Amino acid sequence: LSDSSSMSDEPVFQESCGLYLSCQVGIEDPQAQSRGSAMVALAPGAKPKVKDRAGKSLSFFKREGTMQNLGKENHSAISEFLLLGFSSESQVRMALFIFFLLLYLITLLGNGLIVTLIYLDSNLHTPMYFFLSVLSLVDMSYVTTTVPQMLVNMVCPRRTISWGACVAQMFIFLVLGIAECVLYAIMAYDRYVAICFPLHYTLLMSRPTCIKMVTVCWIIGLAGALIYTVFTMRLPYCGPYKINHFFCEVPAVLKLACADTSLNDRLDFILGFILLLVPLSLILASYVRIFASILRIRSTQGRLKSFSTCASHVTVVTMFYGPAIMMYMRPGSWYDPERDKKLALFYNVVSAFLNPIIYSLRNKDFSLTEGQLNDPRNICELFGVLCLWAQAHPLSLLCAPPSLSLPLLLSLEITMQEVNQSAVTEFILLGFTLSPRTNPLLFTFFLVFYLLILVSNSLLITLIHQDSRLHTPMYFFIGVLSTLDVCYTTTTVPQMLVHILSKKRAISFARCVAQMYIFLLFGVTESWLFSIMSVDRYMAICHPLRYKVIMTRWVCLLMVGICAAYGVVGGLCYTFFAMRLPYCGPNEIDHYFCEVPAVLKLACADTSLNDWVDFITGFNVIVVPLSLIVIVYANIFATIMKIRSAQGRIKAFSTCASHITVVTMFAIPCIIMYMSPGSGYLSNSGKKMALFYNVATAFLNPVIYSLRNKDVKKAFLKLMGRARVSE
Repeated sequence: LSDSSSMSDEPVFQESCGLYLSCQVGIEDPQAQSRGSAMVALAPGAKPKVKDRAGKSLSFFKREGTMQNLGKENHSAISEFLLLGFSSESQVRMALFIFFLLLYLITLLGNGLIVTLIYLDSNLHTPMYFFLSVLSLVDMSYVTTTVPQMLVNMVCPRRTISWGACVAQMFIFLVLGIAECVLYAIMAYDRYVAICFPLHYTLLMSRPTCIKMVTVCWIIGLAGALIYTVFTMRLPYCGPYKINHFFCEVPAVLKLACADTSLNDRLDFILGFILLLVPLSLILASYVRIFASILRIRSTQGRLKSFSTCASHVTVVTMFYGPAIMMYMRPGSWYDPERDKKLALFYNVVSAFLNPIIYSLRNKDFSLTEGQLNDPRNICELFGVLCLWAQAHPLSLLCAPPSLSLPLLLSLEITMQEVNQSAVTEFILLGFTLSPRTNPLLFTFFLVFYLLILVSNSLLITLIHQDSRLHTPMYFFIGVLSTLDVCYTTTTVPQMLVHILSKKRAISFARCVAQMYIFLLFGVTESWLFSIMSVDRYMAICHPLRYKVIMTRWVCLLMVGICAAYGVVGGLCYTFFAMRLPYCGPNEIDHYFCEVPAVLKLACADTSLNDWVDFITGFNVIVVPLSLIVIVYANIFATIMKIRSAQGRIKAFSTCASHITVVTMFAIPCIIMYMSPGSGYLSNSGKKMALFYNVATAFLNPVIYSLRNKDVKKAFLKLMGRARVSE
């Protein structure tokens, strides 16, 4: 075969490839084997042509029956891929991580703000803004399919993605991308009807018609993505498994196929023509008619106004379609990984980032609508909008009614007793693997740390309770935060202290479940409490005269109750999916308490579903509250900048600085820990991050909130009996 493979005769080369792959993949083809044996017997230098009875050259990849067998027997040797992403230098990766994290958060903020403004203002309840809100939702989902994983891969040394996760990512990305292509054509048609048939616009573009158009977008997106994904992932992949991209995109994955991809190249071109050029042609046809109608307008001001309604859409279409056509309608031989990564960033991340800027820039309707956010009732509605968006995720239970929490919690133990027939009855917590001489020092350090947490947070709670001047919503929420911090650390630290000194570090299965659930309950509650505290600061700074009327005691209690309900449901979702898996050994948890990522490493089953559940739940309990905080503080800073007095601006900023510091310390480690794939979990870094958001933040919270706080200092002096406070 080695002699014949070097011959210039193409059919012979294809035939030898056919024999080789039939042996590798396991295709039973006696004829191919016999032909291969005949070829081995050929003398060196001979140039035979292997033909069938009809006299036609045989080619392994062109036989229909063999392709069917290949589709059936495509059990690829590869079970996971490695996403190479961007530069491997640690300094460059950290800079890219910060850049893309900010870009991602701003994208969520900008598109979320547009959706909120359109939802809140009845003046924007028109077809044009309805399609724009759908575009913003698609953009948020679009970037969320790829960017969070890219961020995780930048900070984790192992950048693997399972076969199933790669297929799912490819399919979801294509569904959203194709739907956006068709949506641009529909938006062009909307502008065409508005400018060319203004009198019939309301009749032609009714609400049912708009909903049907959006439904057609999703149907085309599902069909196109299914074809792309099936024809890409049915090919054999037998190595190498390194995808030179930051996510599973079709052209990059096809480069790893162990088969001829000429059929895929033709298919990609045909689909690209249908899904890219056809919508683009409709857009061009619509705008030709639009411009012809605009030029017939006699008034110069009227022409400019008509052009301005189309300028935003034309800009966005150009940014999206140009890179997409270059990516999906070129032959495979033109593949350039570095260029493709940049193109993918442009139409995936940059366009989603620029869309809200382009559509809202110099848009009078949006400028007027931003005033709607000053109504406190709309802030409450904002919670509902974000909840509905979170509920769109298939595994999200965060917006379930609180009445469901108790039955779900009661069913947790029964379900796990029935399903999880694990051989493991207890776990061993390895904790911090240090020498026996170091253990007493470590014990003393954490004991002092824990006592300081208890003393400082308890003192802050006592001061808020005793001093009537601190009976305000802001200090009420700080008191709740201190209570959560005390409970949060007490769930884990005392057990860690015992295990540092004792030789046996066992914890029963039931206690591990209880510890995991209680820890997550307080953690998720604290995550949402930070967003409530940001709303409180918004009301205090932006609506000082109505602050006491709006933020009453009952409203504050209701907000804390909502946080607790989210904590119950979020903790239940994490715990149920983690502890229902079989655990048959080993039973050593490389952590100092039962945290989800560390426990999942011991499961005797595929944890890809858990990776998705953890990512989706983490998105809803960490990223969604964080996005709300960013939105609220954007409005706060806009209000502060309007204050003429420099001293007034500094005072307003000082009331927010503490909260921003605490949120940053808590959110970033949680995102890295709970939104990374299971394969990316590292025990040492995981333990350090857990110490940071479990112990360090609980210690620093009372320090940060009381430092340079005159009210707290006065309350402390009064409590100690040494206060001489002048009113």
